[in-house]
Amino acid sequence: MALRNNKQIGVSKAKQEVAANLRKSARTKYLPHVSALGGYVWTSKEISLLSDDQKGALNNLGTNAATGLQSSLAPYVSTLPQALQMRLAGDLTTAAGMLDHAGQGIVNALRTDTRNMMAGAIVVTQPVFMGGAIIAANKIADISEQMAANSLDAQRQTTLFNIDKAYWQVVSLRHKEHLAESFLTLVKKLDDGMLLCQLCGLPVSEQILLADEETDQIAVTQQTAQPDVDWLSQQTTICVNNS
Repeated sequence: MALRNNKQIGVSKAKQEVAANLRKSARTKYLPHVSALGGYVWTSKEISLLSDDQKGALNNLGTNAATGLQSSLAPYVSTLPQALQMRLAGDLTTAAGMLDHAGQGIVNALRTDTRNMMAGAIVVTQPVFMGGAIIAANKIADISEQMAANSLDAQRQTTLFNIDKAYWQVVSLRHKEHLAESFLTLVKKLDDGMLLCQLCGLPVSEQILLADEETDQIAVTQQTAQPDVDWLSQQTTICVNNS
């Protein structure tokens, strides 16, 4: 019961469990460490690498180039035959369309949809020799666990010693109580004065009250010894005759 109800033993058990968990944690330092990291960002507007003017220029790259080329070559084209002028205009239109398509491809290639961005990483760390730090940490964890176990055992032994001491103290006091009660009984019997009744020839069962029994101060009669004159005379006569 004492071991179950002792709070200090409960604390020592908790410390022992903590030390055991720390020892297990220290053992994991020998193993690779794996960590994962993830993130997500949402924005309402798209972040683009190109401005709106740049996008428009690339989307109309061929059209703008054909328009500028036609303006530059207009004086010379007008001198050409009608059939050649029409063929040249068709070739410029075809080239402008191809360049517009290429410019649109460039714009699409540089587009970054940043409204929903996700990122993640997994890192694996393998411990290497660190000057014995991991080994020392494990030794310290082992010693701490052993100290916690010794503390628990010492607390248990102290509790048992204290409870045994208290137990036998109660037993001793109980026996001393019985002994005191027996002495009290004996004193009560002696207090009855049966021996005095027996010596005086009185009935043992008779209740008697002595003259000095209830007196706090007992008067002691002092008698002065008187010399025996006759005895002294006889002794003197004997001494003289012997001489």
